[in-house]
Amino acid sequence: MKKHWLRGVLLGVSLALLLAGGVALAQELTITPDKECFTCAEGDLDPDVAELGPENIVEFAIGGRSGAGEWLDFNFSLDGEFVDDWLHPNEDDLYYMWAYCDDQIIFWDHVQEPTGGGDASPSDIHLPFAYGEWTVEVCPGVSPVNPSVSPAQDCDQTTVLLAEVCEVQEEFVPEPGTLMLLGSGLAGLAGYATLRWRARQ
Repeated sequence: MKKHWLRGVLLGVSLALLLAGGVALAQELTITPDKECFTCAEGDLDPDVAELGPENIVEFAIGGRSGAGEWLDFNFSLDGEFVDDWLHPNEDDLYYMWAYCDDQIIFWDHVQEPTGGGDASPSDIHLPFAYGEWTVEVCPGVSPVNPSVSPAQDCDQTTVLLAEVCEVQEEFVPEPGTLMLLGSGLAGLAGYATLRWRARQ
């Protein structure tokens, strides 16, 4: 009887940890860049002149949008100093940042194809060109139609470097807390399976 009680507690704790880890991953508003450094492109907003390559474009993946309401609020800072903010409908999982040398930095929900032509567009947010560490923060946006409605969800931010030359960057490391939570649940399930196997012996 005691063994069955212990197995039940172990199974319950393991499932709770796994569920908590999954909920945390699913509901938190996150922003993750595909690279830590990018360089500016020669040219201008004319799609026939501008030449953008993969090294010029940072792709930001937005996670946990389902709990963020109808709007997303992006805040931009350079070397820790606030520069500008941008309110955009919550309808895209990916956003892009790229820069034209000595001209401006652009942030938008799509980007001109690197091969030229295609879906180029001036963005609703143009930032002054400057080398340095750019911080992009995403928060649940307050609706301009109904300002009293503000989703109760935390913001997230990330930093990318706009440099003349990018050095080799280390790979992105996932959040340790979430990994520990999920790892603890998996370890608990492994312990439960071991107890059952021993009981059968």
